[in-house]
Amino acid sequence: MTSKISRIIALVILVFSGPALAQPDTRRGLSLAREHCAQCHAIDNASESPLAAAPPFRDLHLKYAVSDLQRPLTQGPHTKFRFEPSQIEALMAYLKTLGR
Repeated sequence: MTSKISRIIALVILVFSGPALAQPDTRRGLSLAREHCAQCHAIDNASESPLAAAPPFRDLHLKYAVSDLQRPLTQGPHTKFRFEPSQIEALMAYLKTLGR
Protein backbone atom coordinates (compact mmCIF):
# COMPACT_ATOMS: atom_id res chain seq x y z
CA MET A 1 0.00 0.00 0.00
CA THR A 2 2.79 2.43 0.92
CA SER A 3 4.51 1.72 -2.38
CA LYS A 4 1.30 2.55 -4.26
CA ILE A 5 0.92 5.80 -2.34
CA SER A 6 4.55 6.70 -3.07
CA ARG A 7 3.96 6.13 -6.78
CA ILE A 8 0.85 8.31 -6.74
CA ILE A 9 2.73 11.08 -4.93
CA ALA A 10 5.58 10.82 -7.42
CA LEU A 11 3.14 11.08 -10.32
CA VAL A 12 1.52 14.18 -8.82
CA ILE A 13 4.96 15.71 -8.32
CA LEU A 14 5.88 15.00 -11.92
CA VAL A 15 2.66 16.49 -13.27
CA PHE A 16 2.91 19.69 -11.25
CA SER A 17 6.68 20.15 -11.48
CA GLY A 18 6.83 19.97 -15.27
CA PRO A 19 10.14 21.07 -16.75
CA ALA A 20 11.89 21.25 -13.39
CA LEU A 21 11.92 17.46 -13.21
CA ALA A 22 13.02 17.08 -16.80
CA GLN A 23 16.66 17.12 -15.70
CA PRO A 24 18.21 13.66 -15.11
CA ASP A 25 19.72 14.64 -11.72
CA THR A 26 16.37 15.92 -10.55
CA ARG A 27 14.58 12.71 -11.53
CA ARG A 28 17.30 10.68 -9.86
CA GLY A 29 16.99 12.84 -6.75
CA LEU A 30 13.24 12.22 -6.62
CA SER A 31 13.85 8.50 -6.98
CA LEU A 32 16.41 8.56 -4.16
CA ALA A 33 14.08 10.62 -1.98
CA ARG A 34 11.28 8.12 -2.58
CA GLU A 35 13.54 5.20 -1.75
CA HIS A 36 15.42 6.57 1.27
CA CYS A 37 13.62 9.61 2.65
CA ALA A 38 9.85 9.26 2.18
CA GLN A 39 9.52 6.92 5.16
CA CYS A 40 10.16 9.93 7.43
CA HIS A 41 9.91 13.11 5.31
CA ALA A 42 7.22 14.50 3.05
CA ILE A 43 9.10 14.70 -0.25
CA ASP A 44 6.51 16.65 -2.23
CA ASN A 45 4.89 20.07 -2.11
CA ALA A 46 1.71 19.07 -0.28
CA SER A 47 1.73 16.05 2.02
CA GLU A 48 2.66 15.83 5.70
CA SER A 49 5.77 13.98 6.85
CA PRO A 50 5.04 10.44 8.09
CA LEU A 51 7.37 11.16 11.03
CA ALA A 52 6.24 14.35 12.77
CA ALA A 53 9.79 15.32 13.76
CA ALA A 54 11.04 15.08 10.17
CA PRO A 55 10.57 18.37 8.32
CA PRO A 56 8.92 18.26 4.90
CA PHE A 57 11.46 18.66 2.11
CA ARG A 58 9.53 21.65 0.76
CA ASP A 59 10.22 23.58 3.98
CA LEU A 60 13.94 22.88 4.29
CA HIS A 61 14.89 25.92 2.20
CA LEU A 62 13.07 28.14 4.71
CA LYS A 63 15.58 27.22 7.44
CA TYR A 64 18.69 26.25 5.49
CA ALA A 65 20.46 27.01 2.25
CA VAL A 66 20.04 23.91 0.09
CA SER A 67 23.83 23.73 -0.28
CA ASP A 68 24.10 23.45 3.53
CA LEU A 69 21.98 20.29 3.49
CA GLN A 70 24.77 18.19 2.00
CA ARG A 71 26.50 17.87 5.36
CA PRO A 72 23.50 16.39 7.24
CA LEU A 73 23.22 13.75 4.51
CA THR A 74 26.71 12.51 5.33
CA GLN A 75 26.49 12.84 9.13
CA GLY A 76 23.99 12.23 11.87
CA PRO A 77 20.93 10.02 11.43
CA HIS A 78 21.33 9.94 7.66
CA THR A 79 24.67 8.10 7.62
CA LYS A 80 22.94 4.72 7.48
CA PHE A 81 22.12 5.41 3.82
CA ARG A 82 25.76 5.93 2.72
CA PHE A 83 24.98 8.39 -0.04
CA GLU A 84 27.59 8.72 -2.77
CA PRO A 85 28.56 12.28 -3.82
CA SER A 86 26.59 11.92 -7.07
CA GLN A 87 23.52 10.84 -5.10
CA ILE A 88 23.83 13.86 -2.81
CA GLU A 89 24.08 16.11 -5.87
CA ALA A 90 20.93 14.52 -7.29
CA LEU A 91 19.06 14.99 -4.00
CA MET A 92 20.18 18.64 -3.91
CA ALA A 93 18.96 19.11 -7.50
CA TYR A 94 15.57 17.68 -6.50
CA LEU A 95 15.34 19.81 -3.34
CA LYS A 96 15.91 22.93 -5.44
CA THR A 97 12.71 22.15 -7.36
CA LEU A 98 10.58 22.27 -4.20
CA GLY A 99 9.20 25.40 -2.65
CA ARG A 100 9.29 27.39 -5.87
